[in-house]
Amino acid sequence: NIERIYAIYKSGDFAKALELYQQMEKSYPEEFTFYYNHGHVLKEMKMMAEAIEKAKMALKYSYGDNRLRAIHLLAELQADQGEKKSALSLIDETIKATPLPHDEKIRTHRYVARLKKLKEKIEGNGDKKTN
Repeated sequence: NIERIYAIYKSGDFAKALELYQQMEKSYPEEFTFYYNHGHVLKEMKMMAEAIEKAKMALKYSYGDNRLRAIHLLAELQADQGEKKSALSLIDETIKATPLPHDEKIRTHRYVARLKKLKEKIEGNGDKKTN
């Protein structure tokens, strides 16, 4: 369903894609995935306030590595809206609270590295690309 909805969005049928995300969120109200993907699409559509709300819902229902992904999305949106202090605080707290597994091949390492890169960008020390 997630890939199908995104394909509908990419085809240009924005209204249908947004409707389908809302249907899925209604059907699975505690599922991180639909809020997270919906937030990304809203970000691409420059609907920032709505994207932030979906990112917050994704964070609320996230766990494990998905929590790191939701935090990245929310912090990126906050920074884009001029809330750099909130974004940096969220990133710092997350990095401090995230234990890294010994095996560096586990994706937790990639998600934490991505948060660090976003932090550098927000602080003005990194490149423009965060995805």
